[in-house]
Amino acid sequence: MTAEVDKRAPMPAAPMKYAPDGSVDWGNMWDTFCVLAKDGGPPHRDILLVAPDAPDVESDGYTRATREIIRGIYEVSGLTARPAESGWIAVECKSPGMAHWLREAIEQE
Repeated sequence: MTAEVDKRAPMPAAPMKYAPDGSVDWGNMWDTFCVLAKDGGPPHRDILLVAPDAPDVESDGYTRATREIIRGIYEVSGLTARPAESGWIAVECKSPGMAHWLREAIEQE
C-alpha cells in the first residue's frame, strides 16, 4: 500500500545551482520558484522567515546577504536594487505598474 502525500505540506528546498565561479546561479533556478508560487503551489517553508526588528546593518552577515539578494534580483530580472532603510532593499522599477506587479508577485511568493 502506498502512503498518500499531503499536498498541503511545505515543499523541500530545491537543489542549489552554481555558476562556474562558485556563486549561486540565480538566473537559472529562481524563476521556477516564483512561477510555482504564482500558480498556487505549496509553500516553500513551514515557518515564515521574519527579519529581526533591529538588524545589525554593519555586520558582515547582513552585508553579504544584502549583496547576494541584490545580485539575485539583477540576475533574474535585470532590475537594479540597492540597500534601503534598515532591513529593506529598494528595487528600481520602470513604472508604477511594474512596481505594483512586482509587489504582488513578492507577496504571492
